[in-house]
Amino acid sequence: MIRVILHLLTIFIIFSSMIRGDGTFPSAETQVSIIQDDGTAISSINYYQMNNINKTLFFRIMDNGWNNRNEFRVTQLTGGSVWSPLKNKKLFQLQMGGTIDIIKDSLKMNLAVMSRATYRPKKEYWFRVGFESFNGHTLNEVRSMDKEQTQSLYGAGKLDMYKFGVIGIGGIRQDRSNSGSFVGGGAMIGGPFNTFAFMGKIRGDEFDQDINTTVIGRWASWESDGIPSGIFVQRDKKNYTFQIGGLFWGKKNLFIRPAVLGMTHGIFIGSIALRENVELRQKQLMSITDDHRYANISLLYVALDQKISITPFQLNTIGFRTARAITQWTDFQFHSISTPTLGIYITEETSPIFDPTTYSFVDATIKYKSYHIGATIGDRFILGLVHSPEQEEWTLAISFIQF
Repeated sequence: MIRVILHLLTIFIIFSSMIRGDGTFPSAETQVSIIQDDGTAISSINYYQMNNINKTLFFRIMDNGWNNRNEFRVTQLTGGSVWSPLKNKKLFQLQMGGTIDIIKDSLKMNLAVMSRATYRPKKEYWFRVGFESFNGHTLNEVRSMDKEQTQSLYGAGKLDMYKFGVIGIGGIRQDRSNSGSFVGGGAMIGGPFNTFAFMGKIRGDEFDQDINTTVIGRWASWESDGIPSGIFVQRDKKNYTFQIGGLFWGKKNLFIRPAVLGMTHGIFIGSIALRENVELRQKQLMSITDDHRYANISLLYVALDQKISITPFQLNTIGFRTARAITQWTDFQFHSISTPTLGIYITEETSPIFDPTTYSFVDATIKYKSYHIGATIGDRFILGLVHSPEQEEWTLAISFIQF
């Protein structure tokens, strides 16, 4: 019954997305994809609707996919929306979303919910209240299901004076390992040639909640000046380090100041939110993301290293590092084919494995390359393929753009 409902929703989204709209700015994108992962084909349909400010509706149906939160195969239904009830749509926004995971070969379910309200009386400052919760199952050390319930409630505010801005945050968080209150703050300062730097700290009742965030970079000018823009973010807490960086250039460079502020503040606030809702907060549900579309040439880097305790006396590492180089030719046109895209990804993954010779877990690392090719057909369809020959993994996606 559940699978029939998901298929009916899929058909509805595909047909509704093809209703012709007005204007020249893309107002919606529907993406159908197939992911070959670990010998299993995972199908999904992803959709978002947007205005010229933000993505206002986003949706995903994924069948027989790995859920990275708990390592179960699931049928997943994810969705959310941004609602502006007032005439001045920038004054007040309410964002809500959630994910339902139906665990394969089981009657058990996981439910993650995210909501936040943002009040923006002036362009220079805003206030936000957010609540997130996860009620579901995770795998314990002996590979059996454990019931888990976590939640986070926070408030945040930002004051922006162009060359200098401050942000503050406070709230409470509860999970299996610790609970308590937290408070934090950060400051951003602008330099010459659109450069900037941000530093933020969050301190909590538990040491695991002490988080440091550092960001440096440059945002692009509203009019192309030929100088690359870029960003580098590092977030640290106990036994955890996360890094993300990018360098973008070309006449189609959309990594401008609003995008930088949204990314920086989002990463800082997201430090105390739940990992289960990261896709919803970022509204990035596409199987092949659209990050590379914001510049002619994009160099991207993401790294995560986390220490986990498999035995009481040893810490092991689980994480990854990936570097991406992607280019797209926006001026290319051959009949109905335009904007060809080429990219290469180099990935390194680390995870603990059991060594029978020492009767202990050791960190094992694998490295592999992935290749990205794509093109736009008729200014409406975007084809994308990412293939990892060494891992025998690939993702094929077809997007339909609505104007």
